[in-house]
Amino acid sequence: MRMLVLVLAALTAIKLWHRDETYRAAADQAVVAAYLTTASAACQKIKQATIDGEPWATHLINWASPERSRLAAGNSLLSVRFWQVDNAQWTARFKNPHLVLEAGERQGGVACAYDIAAGQAMIGRI
Repeated sequence: MRMLVLVLAALTAIKLWHRDETYRAAADQAVVAAYLTTASAACQKIKQATIDGEPWATHLINWASPERSRLAAGNSLLSVRFWQVDNAQWTARFKNPHLVLEAGERQGGVACAYDIAAGQAMIGRI
């Protein structure tokens, strides 16, 4: 009887995990689809960026069809540390949802992070 209860508990846990993963994947795809055109337009407006101390002509990258796009909590391109809570960019670095468009290795590993809450884009190296 104990074995039956353990098997049913395991099956229930697997079902709940699968349902949660399916929901999160669908929600991520929906948000990416909803903001992809807005993010790519904001990234395309940035004509030039300084990456690793060198100027890049980022308008040559086609942000409308990135190699990879994903959602992220916070913008890892900003150089703000977790303990710097007084910093004006702390919320953008650790809290705001971002749509990250990656141009790929052929373009030098450049990515554009679009802050969904603020409506701003930033280009940098991943």
